[in-house]
Amino acid sequence: MVFKYITVEGEATAIDTKTQLTTQGSKGTITPIQVPAGVTTLQGIWAAGTHDQAATGNSSAFLRLEGAAFPQGPETVSLSSAGGSVATGVNHVMNSRFIPLGVSVVSGNEAEVFLEFVNEDTGTWHAVCTMVFS
Repeated sequence: MVFKYITVEGEATAIDTKTQLTTQGSKGTITPIQVPAGVTTLQGIWAAGTHDQAATGNSSAFLRLEGAAFPQGPETVSLSSAGGSVATGVNHVMNSRFIPLGVSVVSGNEAEVFLEFVNEDTGTWHAVCTMVFS
């Protein structure tokens, strides 16, 4: 089986706001993201995140996978949660992990990745997501 990968990253700075991940480090903006030719399945994603805990409280982050590439509709997966009663000198880091999905995709159509966090506005979340297609 041949795998094809697309990675995007970005940050969300406001609670309850869907923020599209559109960049790839020094490469800059890579959107729109087209599902590679010859693939039919999003096997899963590699995801990691960090949070700066700029304010006290608790929040949770998740990723939304949307767009015409997903004929069965959007997919939402949890990323991480963070919180505490101290807002200075604290960073929360989530190690990269593989999240299996096995969802159908339409080759050549656009896939969008969004980061969102909920509960309390505790600062900035940053995430990276690598989609694994076959």
